Amino acid sequence: MENKPGASGHIGADFVAQSPADGYLLLMSSTASLTEKNVARFAPVSLVSASAYIVTAHPRVAAANIRELIALARANPAKLSFGSSGVGAASHLSAELFKSMAQVDMLHVPYKGTGQALTDLLADRWISCSRLADRAVAREGGQAEGARRHRREALGDSARVPTVAESGLPGYQAVGWFGLLAPAATPRSIVTQLSADVNSVLAQSEVRAK
Repeated sequence: MENKPGASGHIGADFVAQSPADGYLLLMSSTASLTEKNVARFAPVSLVSASAYIVTAHPRVAAANIRELIALARANPAKLSFGSSGVGAASHLSAELFKSMAQVDMLHVPYKGTGQALTDLLADRWISCSRLADRAVAREGGQAEGARRHRREALGDSARVPTVAESGLPGYQAVGWFGLLAPAATPRSIVTQLSADVNSVLAQSEVRAK
């Protein structure tokens, strides 16, 4: 595995796209990497996971829920900031959707990746969250029961975390996913075999549990 962070994943995407299309070098891509430019440069191998985002904030932020966060942002236009893993990243686009639907103005602080953004969040260097998104996984339209089930799986019943839609912004939903991609010229037979192998592993109970 070789990490190539930066430009919302596009540096890594460029590296793989220009590599030999022999099936030995793949791209683990996030939602943001599949821009119009990249769609034509890759052959999809397999969806690997879908990750629900969590709204997080430093304890000093005077908002205990989404409704209070929206009220705080409206009372302080352009004074609250949110971090993301880069311009155009899923975390950025999720927050922009939040801003649009909530009709609030917050400052975007882009980072090269999630790690540094989280470090600065813990240090209270910016106010709002790096991942503004619904906790519900988007399955079959993201029904409430799916949201509740995912909360139990991820946080346990004792940690009751409502979705953004449930706690102040009805209709809001955003999901990020990860998948494997191969350079577009990779022979179809290789892509098919890789896809079968990946899905075989993902079907194993111990992998699903982790």
